[in-house]
Amino acid sequence: MKKILKLTIILILIIVIGNVFVINVSTNESKNLIYTNAKKIILFSYIPIEGNAVKPAEETVIDVADIKDKGVAASNSTEIEHEQKNEEINYITIPSVCYSAEITVGSTQVDVDKYDICLMTEAFASFGEGKPILLGGHNTRSLKYLYKSRIGDVISINYEGNYYQYKVIYSNECTTDDYNLFDINNGKNVLEYRTRKEILQIYTCYGTNNRWFVKAVRIC
Repeated sequence: MKKILKLTIILILIIVIGNVFVINVSTNESKNLIYTNAKKIILFSYIPIEGNAVKPAEETVIDVADIKDKGVAASNSTEIEHEQKNEEINYITIPSVCYSAEITVGSTQVDVDKYDICLMTEAFASFGEGKPILLGGHNTRSLKYLYKSRIGDVISINYEGNYYQYKVIYSNECTTDDYNLFDINNGKNVLEYRTRKEILQIYTCYGTNNRWFVKAVRIC
């Protein structure tokens, strides 16, 4: 009888201790908490310390709305930069010669060697100034087929956000003394430095020592 009583008491103690243990380990202190709402995500992470105890690490707050705003801002910034870059590209289209070839300001031989088509502003004007303009480039690039330009062709230019058109009035082979261009047929100097008209002049190498030269008057 005494043995049965002892066993009963032992069983009761085991059950009581087990329940206490279950309650302790199921308290909020031993859980990882994640609170979520429509605007913010709050994360609590736990790190071990002495013994079996745990304590919450520093709170990390992630603002979802802020992330979205930053993402949209970054996207808009990229689009604006792309648009600005496109606007900064200056180009020329010459029928039968080139399409949207890039124009770069440069008057030296180094510039001509480096870039496609150079706007030579050292002794000439720029677009829209009502004075003679000179473009030049190697015949291994976009001006390779400049000799195909014909009188009456319309040259289109987009420069610094403005649009210009010029009608070809001259296209022929010329000789040069490095300062002037002389028509190969009549020997007349066709390169104009001083005139009150906006004339677009374009040249490139042709043959061994000559140049192919095109002149066009502004119509738009």
